[in-house]
Amino acid sequence: MNSKYQSGFTLLEVLLASFILFSTIVTMAMVYRGAVLSSGKSEQALSVSVAAHSVQRIVSDEFRGMMDKSQPSGNGLYGEVAYRWSAVATHKGIRKAAVDGSSPSREFTLWEINLTVSKGPMIKQFNYSEISW
Repeated sequence: MNSKYQSGFTLLEVLLASFILFSTIVTMAMVYRGAVLSSGKSEQALSVSVAAHSVQRIVSDEFRGMMDKSQPSGNGLYGEVAYRWSAVATHKGIRKAAVDGSSPSREFTLWEINLTVSKGPMIKQFNYSEISW
């Protein structure tokens, strides 16, 4: 046979094209997997952050309702979000009475609240202040 009349790809060209094609497919699959994992983590982080605002209100209500504030702490569930909190007194003082005598002197305490909110493997810490008298 004369090589002038042969047409088609050589084995080397087919192997090289296959290698490039499979490399591209594997790379795209890895990029897609990374995007799916990142999306899942972002969704969990967002749901924890959104729930944290509501949990902060719940914790504030629990804290204000406590009679014994010697070791204030608590935990609970808000939907699928678990939370744990503890409080430490950071400052104590006395509010001075009004000059006209309309409001008496009152003792107050400033508390630092440490709030841990978690959903699955996602855990976030929040700190805020609360005052009691």
